[in-house]
Amino acid sequence: MTDSNLLSNLARLGFPLLEPNEELDVNATLAEVVKSNDRRFWAGFPVMLANAAESPRFSANLVQALLS
Repeated sequence: MTDSNLLSNLARLGFPLLEPNEELDVNATLAEVVKSNDRRFWAGFPVMLANAAESPRFSANLVQALLS
């Protein structure tokens, strides 16, 4: 088992260790969900959108621009 796999598995077991925090690009992620046309993602899209809207980095205009 690699170190990254071990850290991932530990986090799944409820024991997350400090790792570099990679910021989530909420706008790009939402745009990719829309582009994917994956029904599994669309089922959870309202929850994703509500959570994204809580982020100060969220911009509906930027998401729309990424879709163009």
